Amino acid sequence: MVDTRYYSNTLFLNILPTKPELKEREDCRHSLEAKFGVSKHVKARGGHMARRKNEFVTIGFAAALLIFVALPSQIWSTQADSILGRVAARPVLHHILIEVADIARSLKFYRDCLGLSLTSQANGFATLESANAGIYLWQNHWGWEDARASQKSRGIGMYPHFEVENVAAMVERFRKAGYSIVQEPRNYDWGTEAFVRDPDGYIIALVKLAPAR
Repeated sequence: MVDTRYYSNTLFLNILPTKPELKEREDCRHSLEAKFGVSKHVKARGGHMARRKNEFVTIGFAAALLIFVALPSQIWSTQADSILGRVAARPVLHHILIEVADIARSLKFYRDCLGLSLTSQANGFATLESANAGIYLWQNHWGWEDARASQKSRGIGMYPHFEVENVAAMVERFRKAGYSIVQEPRNYDWGTEAFVRDPDGYIIALVKLAPAR
């Protein structure tokens, strides 16, 4: 939204004379009237003309104000529509699918310790939700992919990051539950980060972002 106060204040400053200027004009008018003996008739006619002039100034001021206010609004509206159009075109992360060996065992990690909400569970498949995306657990694998041995590392090179309120407290929670802590909490300029291994060998990160400066 365009702040019209800027335009109205600027317009007043540019159009309306200052008090000293008004006084100087008034003094000059009185001096001329005294010198040349302006009649009452002329004064009345002059007053009428002055009122008409003031009306035109008022109308012109209103028109100029509308132009100054409306034009930037249209420009900003066009820019906002363009930005929103680009944002709407971006893909949305719906969920991350994780192949697991035992749904019940994985739920203890992702639901009971991490704190995700379980929304459905049936036939070796469970859906959980974080604050902004889903985490789906699947006790199976795709036909085009070879089944991995249980001792083989999982998810190498992909580390989902979950933002939590207190990284150190969450790490202790996982530790007490018997899970492997891959990296203890570390502080960086951008925030705090730690890594934990789930029952199937996937490594997730726990982070807390530093306040914006």
